[in-house]
Amino acid sequence: MIRILFLISMVVVTSTAQALSVVINEVYHDICGRGGRVQGYVSGGVGPYQLVWSSGQVQTTGFDINLDGLSAGEYTITVTDANAEQIVSDPIAVLEYGIKIAEGTPQH
Repeated sequence: MIRILFLISMVVVTSTAQALSVVINEVYHDICGRGGRVQGYVSGGVGPYQLVWSSGQVQTTGFDINLDGLSAGEYTITVTDANAEQIVSDPIAVLEYGIKIAEGTPQH
């Protein structure tokens, strides 16, 4: 009698990924039309991440958020992770600042 032994292996994959979140830690405002910049990172989920800005720019990143050349306005970021989980950031305000030059003769 021949006995055949079949080995059955089961692999259970559990995800320990945390919920997606967007952390914005620096906003550089648009000064004299030079463009602003937003910096931050994505937390949780599974990378890589695709970032779609409300202004139309698309980025793929490990976790860094960095976009410059932004005009004054309000922006959001839609982040999609490798498992197709999505989150939309809170609005990010980039303000515009200018320099006002006074007219007239300086007084001493």
